Amino acid sequence: MATSKIFNIIGKILCYILFAIGAFLGIMLIVKSRAIASDVAVGNQWVLPAVYISEVALILAIIIALLFPLFFTHHTKQGIIKAVIFIVAAIAVIAIAYLLPDAQLSEEFMSNPDLNVNPTISKWVGTGCYLAYFLTAGAIIAIIYGAISDLLKKGNV
Repeated sequence: MATSKIFNIIGKILCYILFAIGAFLGIMLIVKSRAIASDVAVGNQWVLPAVYISEVALILAIIIALLFPLFFTHHTKQGIIKAVIFIVAAIAVIAIAYLLPDAQLSEEFMSNPDLNVNPTISKWVGTGCYLAYFLTAGAIIAIIYGAISDLLKKGNV
């Protein structure tokens, strides 16, 4: 019981810290948007830290999402099997999202060295987009399933 309380407090603190950093960078990006659009150096000064913080937040979220089920399975055989199935499914979704996009760049991106875009970055951006699509679709399906199962349990249908 005490362990889950500690995880809860640590999680809340991390969320508040990431929220504050994200809010600060978001406000600064809005304030500096004209300078960012006209000067690549200013853009790199403000956009790159936001990208790096986003990468760290994404990595932390992935680690937490993969390890959380293992900590809270209550060490039963059925709980551990469910956690392993969840981890394998998460890795499979990420792998599918990685395999779908191609790494080809248009001539516009290749001809402008200031954009700092290469095929690897293009591949990971596509992976992130597909992963967002999959997770959004999964959330919508879970909401619909939950609503329908709730209606069926109550006998309102």
